[in-house]
Amino acid sequence: MAGLRRNWLVLAVGLVILLSFTKKETRSWASMSRLAAAWAISEHYSLAVDTPDNRFGRMSGDKALIRGRFYSDKPPVMGFLAGLAALGLKPFGLGFNRDRFATLYVLILLLVGLPFLAFIHLLSLRAGQPLGLAGLLSSLALPYAFVFNNHLPAGCLMGLVLLRRLDRTAGPRAALADGLMLGLAPALDFSAGLAGLPLALWVFLFRLRDSRSRLILIGAGLIPLALHAGLNYPLTGDLKPPLMHAELMLFPGSALKAGDLTGVGGVLIDGLAGWLGNLWDLTFGVKGFLLLCPMSALGLAGLAAVVLGLGQNSDRASCWTGLGQGREARLLAGGLLAGVLAVGLYYSLYASAHSSGWNYSIRWFVVLIPLVLPYALLLMARARGFWRPILWGLAVISAVMGLAAWPNPWLRPHQEISDLIVGFKNWREIL
Repeated sequence: MAGLRRNWLVLAVGLVILLSFTKKETRSWASMSRLAAAWAISEHYSLAVDTPDNRFGRMSGDKALIRGRFYSDKPPVMGFLAGLAALGLKPFGLGFNRDRFATLYVLILLLVGLPFLAFIHLLSLRAGQPLGLAGLLSSLALPYAFVFNNHLPAGCLMGLVLLRRLDRTAGPRAALADGLMLGLAPALDFSAGLAGLPLALWVFLFRLRDSRSRLILIGAGLIPLALHAGLNYPLTGDLKPPLMHAELMLFPGSALKAGDLTGVGGVLIDGLAGWLGNLWDLTFGVKGFLLLCPMSALGLAGLAAVVLGLGQNSDRASCWTGLGQGREARLLAGGLLAGVLAVGLYYSLYASAHSSGWNYSIRWFVVLIPLVLPYALLLMARARGFWRPILWGLAVISAVMGLAAWPNPWLRPHQEISDLIVGFKNWREIL
């Protein structure tokens, strides 16, 4: 309760924003594909998304043809959990065939907004209210908390483990919770497997009290992965989701082409120049994740600073010592930096070069924000002299860049600007 009293402002602001801006509809094929699976599970106790009532299944082009029926092409765990949640909402008069708009709104709040708010709560308890508000408002995580997606919940699960274990060890009960979160993250988003592996190893080696806790951590982590295997294997015959099987995606009449598929046809970039061009597009170019979310760039700088041992004497508050000081903190930062860069390298090589993952910036990188955001706030807490207004100014710029995505993060930046111009013209006509 003391933590809630200290943190009421950040929680209140976050909750009001989520309740006000969470969407009741989606324009994203990726989102529709997972929701189609949730619809099928909650309404028909099946994974097939081709029933006549399944609106999301009809509208999404992200689907696979398997043994004569259509299924979501996505890793199945997010859709499965959403389906179970939708079943649980039926006693309250909700459900996709009753009120799909209200049902989607509640599902987003439960499965996306709540993990995000929990992460921001722990982060602001550690950083204080001013930095906590900066963490809430200044990244692309906030607008992606308004829509149904797998990337942000997966990232927040890893972020929760990171913040829970910074300066305290875990016994068996805490190891169970950490293991479930560390296992569920890659089951929701495979990128979390690359980015979160260093965190899982760090917890295993340095943050568990005894061998029993380590065994519990491993066992708990395997449960969500076993769920993925149990749901996915009957569909594809292996652990790869349908989207990684070209033969299931490129059926007659498919809305997709071979060049649209990521992680299927090997390296999709033509030579060094093509790779450098794609890397630029993903980071600072037309799709620029670091351009549209400068706080993530600041977080990468914070990781590098901890690895190099810079600025340790500036950590006045004990709440930052676990993040920025000591050998274990440097090992963690080095591992996280390597994991984040590995995700960026993978998508720069294997992602479709034109449209895959491209919404308001690259949605695939949203999973990384909860891992780097604490390090951005660490640099802001350490800032002295002229660096302090510079870094806070960068946070304000990042918040403004993210604000443009609040109406609909599934749109690309030029589409967002076009919508804002149309909205402004309509507003003038009304007046």
